[in-house]
Amino acid sequence: MKFVFKVDDKEIVLDERQLQLVLDVLDSCEELRQVYKGDGKGSRGPNNQYIDEIHPLDPRGAFQVKPLSETYYDALKLVNTLGKN
Repeated sequence: MKFVFKVDDKEIVLDERQLQLVLDVLDSCEELRQVYKGDGKGSRGPNNQYIDEIHPLDPRGAFQVKPLSETYYDALKLVNTLGKN
């Protein structure tokens, strides 16, 4: 079985092993966030009210995964190959 992994509006075709590797990597990642820590006096220059913080990554909603049958995948590959000739 193949999977369509969508991130940043790109759809990437992965097999089960590749998908598991991606999920394992995401599970161990941290996220860099700019967090507002100000008092409302501005957010630029010397009054910068945002600081960078590191947080555990919460990947929910950051990507989508859909199954892609082997039959449909093989048909797509065949059509692409025939279209090049």
